[in-house]
Amino acid sequence: CQAGGVRCAPEDACVAGSCVARGLPGQACSDAAPCVLGAACSAGTCVAPAIVGEGAACDAAHRCAYRAYCQAGSCVRASLLGGPCTNSGACASGRCASGTCVPLRSDGEPCAVALECASGQCVAGACKPLPSACFGG
Repeated sequence: CQAGGVRCAPEDACVAGSCVARGLPGQACSDAAPCVLGAACSAGTCVAPAIVGEGAACDAAHRCAYRAYCQAGSCVRASLLGGPCTNSGACASGRCASGTCVPLRSDGEPCAVALECASGQCVAGACKPLPSACFGG
């Protein structure tokens, strides 16, 4: 979003055409004064998400612990490579293929979507490397 032709800084939000600083946990919030990314506005105050365990209820304010994911409002344990899975969120790393967690695809391997690739880049049906941060001289 841009305010007055100027792009807002990443830590700001664009609200009604103006850049506004996002509130930190403990600060006031509203639709016109949103919280920092990752925090939620609860009863007019920005709150950091609580980390909850497997089987606990999960939502934007209650995040699942490491190696778990939120499925239908409940934290479920994610499988390791070689373990069983039913969807991409079910693997702690890698991806779900034919009911098993497998490694992400390497550059040059065929892909249908970017989430299959270690680089996160699927172009014309193949995993592509990330662009270099270095510029040739």
